Amino acid sequence: MPPQPPAIFSKFLHYRVFEFEGQQVGILNGPGHDCAAVAAVVLDPQSRPYMVLKTGDARMSRVLRKEPYLKWGCVAGRLDKAGASAPKIALAELTEEVGGQVLADSFQPVGSWLTPTQPYESSECDANFFSLVQLGDVPKGDGGGMEVEGLIGPLFLKFQDGFAAMEDGRVGDAGRAMTLYRRCADWMGYVPELDRWIYDHPKLQARYSTLGLGAPFDPRENSQSAAVPANFVPSGPAAAIDGAAWVECQEVSLDAHSKMLDGKTRHTAHGVPQGEPFTNQVMQSDYDRAKVVAYAVDPQKGPLVRLSRNPRPIAVLKAQLAGEQTTDRQQNHQLMQLDVDDVKFARGGSPQELYDTPLEKLGEPCGASSGQSDIYYHFYARHTHKAPEMIPIAQAIQQCRTGQGDAQTEALLWRLCRQSHWLPTLDLSVDQAQQLL
Repeated sequence: MPPQPPAIFSKFLHYRVFEFEGQQVGILNGPGHDCAAVAAVVLDPQSRPYMVLKTGDARMSRVLRKEPYLKWGCVAGRLDKAGASAPKIALAELTEEVGGQVLADSFQPVGSWLTPTQPYESSECDANFFSLVQLGDVPKGDGGGMEVEGLIGPLFLKFQDGFAAMEDGRVGDAGRAMTLYRRCADWMGYVPELDRWIYDHPKLQARYSTLGLGAPFDPRENSQSAAVPANFVPSGPAAAIDGAAWVECQEVSLDAHSKMLDGKTRHTAHGVPQGEPFTNQVMQSDYDRAKVVAYAVDPQKGPLVRLSRNPRPIAVLKAQLAGEQTTDRQQNHQLMQLDVDDVKFARGGSPQELYDTPLEKLGEPCGASSGQSDIYYHFYARHTHKAPEMIPIAQAIQQCRTGQGDAQTEALLWRLCRQSHWLPTLDLSVDQAQQLL
C-alpha cells in the first residue's frame, strides 16, 4: 500500500488529499468510515407496518445553512468504536436512540452492498439493516452531548406518510432515509402504495421483485404489536431546545471551496445556552450538488432512465484504507461507476443553469451526510425523448442496490417513481396493480 498523505485535518473527522492519476482528490471521513442504519419497524394488530424514526435529530450543519436544527431521523450510527462491527453498532443505536429491542430473530442485513452517501467528497457508506422492534426503554442517547435525553425518542409513521416526510424536508438526510426504508419495504414484500403484502395476493407475488435484495422476507408471523405505541413527546428542559451555537470554533481551510469548522457547541433554547458544551466538527462548503435524471415514459414499460459511467476516484482510493474499516458488505472500488448526472453548483444558484431543457424539481433538498458536512443534494428530473440506451427504472434501482449509484441516486429514482405513480417492484402502474387486486 502506498504511503498515506499527511492529514490536513485529523481529529474525530479526517481530511486527506491523495494524488490520483495526476489530480488531487480530497477525502472526508469519520472513524471507521462507514455507518450502520436500521430500518426499525413495528407491526400493528392488523399487520400494517410502521417505520420507527427518531425525534430530536440535532445537526450543527443545518444551523450553518439557517435550516431547522432539529428534524426527524433514522436510527443510525458511525462505526466509530474500535473493532465494532456494523451489526453491533446498529443494535446499540436502537437502544440509544429509540429505546428499542429486537423482536424475536428479526434483525437482518438488507442487501449485500455498502451504499455511498456523498461519493465525491467522502468515503462514507451505509450498511443497511432491518429489525422488528419492541419499544420500552427510555432512550438516553450515546452520552456525547448531541443526543439529549428527553429530546430524542421514537416516532411511528405509516410508510407512505414517512416517504412524504422525506420528500418535503421534515426528515434529515432524507435521501439515505428513503433508500433505507424503500429497501426495507421491498425486502419485506410490502407495497406501501397499495398497503398490501404480496404474499396475500398471488397475482402480485408472481411478478414481484425485490430489485437486487434477494428473496423477500415475510416478518409477520407472531410479531404483531398489541397496539402501535404513542409517538414520543419531548419533555422536561430538553423540550425547549431549538438551536445551537458555537462556544469556540477554529476554521481550517481544506481547499478553495471548503473548510473545516472545529470547536465546541451548546444547544440553545430560544437563543439561551442549554447544557454543557460538546465537541463538534463539520465541513462547510460554498456549493451543493444535484442529482439529475433524464427520463422518458414508455406506455408499457413505464419510466425509462439514462445511466452513464462516471469516474469516482474516492471509491478506488478507499481500497487503500481497508485497515481503517470494519464492514460486513461488498464495496464497489471500480473507478467508472453507473450513475445519473451528479452536478456541482454554487450555493444559492441552480443546476438549471447547466441545462438547456427544463428541470422538474422532485421534492425538497436534503443533507448528504449532515453529521460531517453541510452539503445538500437536490433532486431533479429532465424529460427527454426515448433513446435506445435508456433502461427501465426498476433496472436502474437494482443497479443502485448492487454496487452502482449511491443513496442519493436511489432516492431520486424513487421520487420519480412516486411522481409517476409507478411500482418498479411489480413493473406496473399503481392503477394497473390495483386492477390485479
